Amino acid sequence: MARAWGDGTAVAADGTHMDTYLNNLVAETSVRYGRPGGIAYHHIADTYIALFTHFIPCGVWVAVYIIEGLLKNESELQPTTIHADTQGQSFPVFSLAYLLGI
Repeated sequence: MARAWGDGTAVAADGTHMDTYLNNLVAETSVRYGRPGGIAYHHIADTYIALFTHFIPCGVWVAVYIIEGLLKNESELQPTTIHADTQGQSFPVFSLAYLLGI
C-alpha cells in the first residue's frame, strides 16, 4: 500500500518545535516560536516512512542535518531527491549534496 504514494526516491526534511524544560542541555528559547524547547528534525520518505529523526537545539541551522540524515540512513529506501523549506537551503549543503550525487 505504501508504494501507492511513492517509490522511496524522494524525502521531505523538516523540523517540529518540541516543548522542553529550560534546564535541559539541548533546550533553548526559540526566537521563532517564542518559547523554550528544541527541534525534532525528521526525514520522511514519499512512502510515509520515517528514515531519520534527530533532536537539535533551536538556534542550529537545520541545513546541515539534511546531509547527516541521508548519510546515517541504513534503510532499504535510499532517496535521491530532498524537499526542504527555507531553513533547509544553504549553498554549502547544496554543493556537498551535488558532490555526493544527491
